Amino acid sequence: MKFRLLKSLSILFIILVFFSVSASAFFVSSEKIHVGKNFSFDAFFTGNFSPLTADNTPVKNYDDKKNVSVSLLVPKSGTHGHHSDPKFMGGDPKQELTNLQDFDHKNLHKELNDFLKTKTDDFGNHMRPQRGNPGAKIRENFTRTERINALREFYTRNADKYPEAAADFFKQHGR
Repeated sequence: MKFRLLKSLSILFIILVFFSVSASAFFVSSEKIHVGKNFSFDAFFTGNFSPLTADNTPVKNYDDKKNVSVSLLVPKSGTHGHHSDPKFMGGDPKQELTNLQDFDHKNLHKELNDFLKTKTDDFGNHMRPQRGNPGAKIRENFTRTERINALREFYTRNADKYPEAAADFFKQHGR
C-alpha cells in the first residue's frame, strides 16, 4: 500500500513538473517522451505557442485546439526470475534464475519470441512457443543443438541489452 501511494505521488509529481515548465521550453517530438526507463508519455499540448520538434522545427499540421492528453505507461515494478535457457526449449527447470526488472523481462520475452519465430526448419515449423506450437512440439521438431544455437545467437545479439541474462546463458552453454 505504501509503495502504491509513493508510486502514485511520483507520477503526479512528474505530471506537475512536466506541465509547469513554460511553453517555450517544450520540445515535442514524434516519439514518446521518456522519463527514465519505466515511464513514457504520449503528449499533445494546447496553448498560445507553436510546439517544436527536438531539432527546433515547428511541428507540421499542429492543431492548437487539441485538448491536453497525457498517457503514462507504467509497468508493474519488481523483479522476475528469468530462465536464460527456457524450459520450453529443454532448459533445466531448476537452473539458476536471472533476476530481471519486470519491464526488461517482458521486453526480453517479446524480443525472444519475435526472434524465435524466424528460426524455422525445412517444413516451416518455428521455435516460437504459442498455441498450436508448445514446447513439446518445438523440442520434437528441433534438436537440442539447434535450439541452443538459436538461443546463443539471440543472446549474442542482445548481450548489451540484457547483459545478466546473456551472461547466465553463456555461463551454462559457453559462447
